[in-house]
Amino acid sequence: MNDRFEMAEKLLKRVKRLRDGLGDHGDPYEESLLTGVVTPELKIIVKEIFDHLRSVLDYCAREVVEKSVATVSANVYFLITNVTFKKENFKSRIGKLLPGILNNRPDLETVFESFQPFYSTQSVWLAEFATLCNENKHEQLSVSKRSVAKVNSEKREEGKVYVRYTKDDGTYPFENGMPLVLHDGYSENGES
Repeated sequence: MNDRFEMAEKLLKRVKRLRDGLGDHGDPYEESLLTGVVTPELKIIVKEIFDHLRSVLDYCAREVVEKSVATVSANVYFLITNVTFKKENFKSRIGKLLPGILNNRPDLETVFESFQPFYSTQSVWLAEFATLCNENKHEQLSVSKRSVAKVNSEKREEGKVYVRYTKDDGTYPFENGMPLVLHDGYSENGES
């Protein structure tokens, strides 16, 4: 049987195909932009992308546990804490979601810790992603509506461009948290 890393890789390829299909002339994304209404088809595509990405993380966590622990629990999940989670509670969370890792591979604690918002503010996106996945698991995908906003982009050393939306007062202009927005073509100097 294929290992879960291979399954995760195949899911990532599927996500890339779904993402690459958005933005083409006549697709659900363009239709939503033109009509101002997010189509059910676009909601389904976004939900499928989110579900696949969350599964990729869980497949990887399960594969790591299976390769590290003799007896594997039925409940193994990639560990994602929320932004208010305290570092001192992390070991107990690992014990619950990645059973056996602390005893058999204590070196992995710092690896999983590095994905958490308490470790780095650059990991806040993962907590927000998990929240979106959980909120929309059995409900209709929520749509964020934007009022007027400033768009600031910044190129970081690792070559990635980060985009932040703010109102004039510095608050976020979204009713339901940060949106999924497709962007292409941000300049190298951080101006949009």
